[in-house]
Amino acid sequence: SLGALDIPLTGLIFLLMVATALDLQARRVPNALVGAGLMGTIFIFPLLQLMPVAQAIAGGLLGLLLFLPFYAMGWMGAGDVKLLSLVGSALGPNALLQSTAYIFIAGGIVTVIYLFARRDRPATQDIPYAVAISLGVLSYLVIHRL
Repeated sequence: SLGALDIPLTGLIFLLMVATALDLQARRVPNALVGAGLMGTIFIFPLLQLMPVAQAIAGGLLGLLLFLPFYAMGWMGAGDVKLLSLVGSALGPNALLQSTAYIFIAGGIVTVIYLFARRDRPATQDIPYAVAISLGVLSYLVIHRL
């Protein structure tokens, strides 16, 4: 049976996998996907007593604040930043901070692989960063939470 902690993590992993597939296919992370995830973390999780609403909101805002500069520099798309906000709202601020190192490491690996594989494409603007976000979060979860 699923424990209380497993439900949010299962939902997050599912949303990350969908975001990764869509980003690989269309180079977009749809607002509807992120919005549905945020609705779950901010409204449904607290109702089910899976996470305090303040923790979900704080994690989501921290995700935006941490990664918005990368969007401003053109290194990351807006959908990626919103996806990171979703990750923060699902994990909470402390776990988001801890998972950030894994996301950056995965991002470097994905970027290098992608640039070598796609030498004919422009630099960083076409990199499917949802792949790196998913790999980083999953690495964090495997090492620290599961």
